[in-house]
Amino acid sequence: MLLPLRAQVGYASGNFGKSLLWTSLEYLLLFYLTDFAGISPATAGLIIFMSLAWDGLINPFVGYWLDLRASRGRDYRPFLRWAPPVTALLFVGIFLKPFGEGDLAIMYLFVILIAFRTGYALLDVPHNALLAFLPVGSGVRTNLAGFRYFFSSLGGLLIAAVAAPVVMQREDGATVLPDLVFLASIAGGILCLTLWQSLRPARLAQNERGHSPTPISPLVFLSAILRNRAAVLFLGLAAIFAVTTPLFGKMLPFVARYVQQEPENLGWAFAAMTVGQMSAMVICTHLARRFGRLKVGLVCLLLIPFLLLSAQFLLLGREGSLWLASGMFGFLLGGAIMVIWATAGDVADQIALLAKMRADAGLLAFFTMVQKAGIGMGAMLAGTILGRGEFQSGQSQSSGALDSILILGFLVPSVGALGGAFLLFELYRHYGFR
Repeated sequence: MLLPLRAQVGYASGNFGKSLLWTSLEYLLLFYLTDFAGISPATAGLIIFMSLAWDGLINPFVGYWLDLRASRGRDYRPFLRWAPPVTALLFVGIFLKPFGEGDLAIMYLFVILIAFRTGYALLDVPHNALLAFLPVGSGVRTNLAGFRYFFSSLGGLLIAAVAAPVVMQREDGATVLPDLVFLASIAGGILCLTLWQSLRPARLAQNERGHSPTPISPLVFLSAILRNRAAVLFLGLAAIFAVTTPLFGKMLPFVARYVQQEPENLGWAFAAMTVGQMSAMVICTHLARRFGRLKVGLVCLLLIPFLLLSAQFLLLGREGSLWLASGMFGFLLGGAIMVIWATAGDVADQIALLAKMRADAGLLAFFTMVQKAGIGMGAMLAGTILGRGEFQSGQSQSSGALDSILILGFLVPSVGALGGAFLLFELYRHYGFR
């Protein structure tokens, strides 16, 4: 199947819309819940974990539904058409705060986050699955993975430039909340416009693939994925990466406000991180096509602990150190994630080779399941450790609280990057992916 550059960019642009929603919550939700909604860190972390765990739990069911439809000659378009506007409305609802603070407000935030994550799963799984379902070669998949993460980073840059400074204006909450609702509405509209660009590639891919005369049974579907060693290694890589590396971004607001006591630098730090990610998409995609994805992925992963531990002990407290470390981390993270996503299509082909069936949506559904559950576990871990470190929102922090912030933001992601490097090496060594 030939996929013109315009169609590749159109499909990948969906990551821009998704990133506006995902990155807003990934970077700022924990801080929003503790410093705006008045929720304790442990409770806030638990809410985030439960909503993401639910999101991850329903992903395989959505994936099976999609693969079953595909086996019968039906494409992904209904999901890509209707889930974005519903999800956009639910996203706006997160920032409405109709019940102020207290138990009722906590219940509202929990319910609206569960509903939002459900809608997000119904658009995220089919959009991600197209990366594996599109019948294209390894080179095009590398391009698509690069384009996707470039657009994700572009969305993150917009959040860093606009949303992060607004959130840090916590002293004037009455003004900030309407601004957040307005920004969420704009983000929701962009989500719809960008994801609708995938409707035509979804139809063309289904026409090219055709359909199977035998519908996929749930048992065969699960067995094809979970008994495949390449898929298990790939999912393990996704899990350890998701639990640990996002904590650097989650801790940036806390580092800026409480460690460096320069909250005005948060926007610059987020912007530097996303510019680093965008640069990685151009540079690392080119290097991966020339030298191989494994080499690029290993270099990026192995440099992350060196960078973060150096930043923690040598850079913090120096002027400009936070945005410098954030930019370098963003570059390395972007390169690693590009390699991981580009590998998804090869793993899907490996499943098809052994199981004699396509389980593209299923693989990406399990991938996003462990990814989102891992991110939720990371948030719960952060809330628990901050609570035990006696973190107090809006106050001067004890040495224990400051140590907790630094451990979560610098040490834990370093350990995760090392584990990810080992699993990536094992995956490529055993299956000869390029």
